[in-house]
Amino acid sequence: VSQSRYVELEAYVYSNIGVNNTISAARVLVFDEENRLVDSVYTNAVGKFKFDAKPERNYTFQIGTGDHETLTTSYSTVGHFKSEVVEKKFTIKDKTVSYEVSLTDLENANALDSTQIEIKNITTNQDIAFTTDSSGTIKAKLPRDEEYQMTVTKLGYDPVITPVS
Repeated sequence: VSQSRYVELEAYVYSNIGVNNTISAARVLVFDEENRLVDSVYTNAVGKFKFDAKPERNYTFQIGTGDHETLTTSYSTVGHFKSEVVEKKFTIKDKTVSYEVSLTDLENANALDSTQIEIKNITTNQDIAFTTDSSGTIKAKLPRDEEYQMTVTKLGYDPVITPVS
């Protein structure tokens, strides 16, 4: 009776934002050398998934979530002849970047609440409008790797236009 041999991959999926920021519920698609789907798994609550790979094979992983870009990466068991456990880490990029602006008066350092801020995506020409809160702050998630222009307006102040990238 022959016994099946597998290389057990134990892997963690991390976000590129933060430190040790594992991602739960990331979808992992596993394709073989002929680009056939051989497995579909999700990371658990601590960002971990397992895959039993056959020795002497090449695989392609596609790892992603709705909030992260899909990572396509290769994994090979070539050179692995016996059953063993292999640990790996994968990092996927967040699709957005957190952006925070706090406005204060230059003369008295008071927070500028109820200030209008327009952030324009230069590539798409899309405008997003915000109003600062009582502390003079807005928080936004903006698509990553885009160029923006921020326009700040408030009655009694000169408008300010600033490039943002």
